[in-house]
Formats: sequence, C-alpha cells, structure tokens
Amino acid sequence: QKDWFSDSGILAFGILSAVGMLSFIGWELFGTKNPVVDLRVLRHKQVAAGSILAFSIGSVLYGGIVLFPQFVQSILGFTAMLSGETIFVRAAFIALGAPLAVKLATSGKIDTRYLLLIGFTCVGISQFWFAQITTSGSDFASLVLPNILNGCGLSLLFVPISIAMLNGLNPQTIPKAAAFQSLSMQLGGSISTAILVTLLARRYAFHQDALAQFIQPAYGPVARFLGEHGSLGQLYGAVVREATTMSFADCQFVLGVLAIALLPLVFVLPKPKRGGPVHVSLE
Repeated sequence: QKDWFSDSGILAFGILSAVGMLSFIGWELFGTKNPVVDLRVLRHKQVAAGSILAFSIGSVLYGGIVLFPQFVQSILGFTAMLSGETIFVRAAFIALGAPLAVKLATSGKIDTRYLLLIGFTCVGISQFWFAQITTSGSDFASLVLPNILNGCGLSLLFVPISIAMLNGLNPQTIPKAAAFQSLSMQLGGSISTAILVTLLARRYAFHQDALAQFIQPAYGPVARFLGEHGSLGQLYGAVVREATTMSFADCQFVLGVLAIALLPLVFVLPKPKRGGPVHVSLE
C-alpha cells in the first residue's frame, strides 16, 4: 500500500528496528554477565542448526494455517466448517503420529536424524503436491492425501528435533537451547506469515499481468469465452480467480523449497549416544 521503504515512516521504523536489534545482540553478548537471551549458546552447532530447522517447522506449520483457509474459502468456496475440516485432517495425523514418533525417538534404537530426514522430506513433498493440485477446480477429496502426508511428516519433527538438538549439551545449557528451539519455531511462524502474505500479493500481480496479455478479442479462447458468456466482467473475474490461485500455488511451492533446502542441516546435528539420557523440550 505504501511501497515499503519508499515511505518515510516505514523507513524510519526499519532503521530503528535494525539499530535496536544490533544493540540487543551487542548487549546480550558483551554487555552483561547474565543475559536475558544467552546468544552464546548458538556456538554449539547442534543448537544453531536445530534453531534453523525449528524455524522451518514453524514456517510450514503456521504458514499453511494462514494459506489454506484463504485459498479454500475465497477460491473454492468452502464454508468455514469445511475449511476447518481440511485443517483438521492434517492436525489429526499430527496427533496420531506423535506418539509413534516419541516411541521411536526415545527408544535409542533409531537415529533421530533419520526421523527428521523422513519428516522434512514428507513435508517438502506434500508442499510440492499442494502446489501441483492448487487449482480453481480442486475439491475437498483432492486435498486429503497431501494433508495426510503433511501431518505425518510434521509428527516426525517435533520431538526428534528436540532430542537431536539437546543431545550432548551440559545441564546448564539445555534450558537455554530449549528456549531457542521454542523461540525459533514461533519466529518461523511469524516471519513466514508476513513473507507469504507479501509474496501472495506480489505473485498475484505478476500472474494477473501475465494473463492480461492474452486478453485480446481476436485471441481464440477469449473470443469463444465472450461468445458463450458475452461479458467482459465475467472474463475479468476469471482472470482474477486464476491469478489468485496461481499465487497460492507459488506460496505452497516456496514452503516446499524451504523444507527440502534445509535437509543438509539435519546431519549437522550430532548422532545420539546409545544409552544416554534423552532430553525433550516441553516449551
């Protein structure tokens, strides 16, 4: 609406935010012996890698919750109830898969990194699947299977990421690392929501411009549409609907890329020690 940093108010607050963030980091690292947020814990590679992975989990989880209701209600015409049932499918399989993930992760027989690898792969594939089937003609049935895959993937992430991230840390460091895991997941949800909403608007404008290039009366499909419907208003409505649909598909694709691109970080996490204590963040 105000063209980002072209607006003096947004620019001023952006500079203040950057200065405040740098000041906070400097103070927490060098200005106090008892920091509120101990950034030094990020020197442990598993904490740094785990925080980034937790950020990705939050991005996919909360980003999907933002995107789905908008798409199914505005494009597919779902009621609020049906929209909630679509989200419920994923939530149900997260709930059903979580106990199994806990059992596997705490058994000591399975490397939790492999659970994370499978989980992120399932999430990434499901997001690409969503991007492929996101059309103006989708129905509830077509969204069920990718939602199930997404839920199963997410169920394999919450507890294993905690165990892998806290593995091998001393007792004094564990609460600080657990706090970073929770913080990273919340930040992932907040930042991804802001980015996805912006991306949705930008990609809508891009697709609308691309489709508008073909809106010529002499163009065959346009001539046939006008011959059948005889209304430029209906044609414009169809362009808007398809441009919006493609922008939702683009956002789903971006979430899939995020999940797959961070897979190598799983192997930065240490291999769990057999017979060692298992730490799980409850935050």
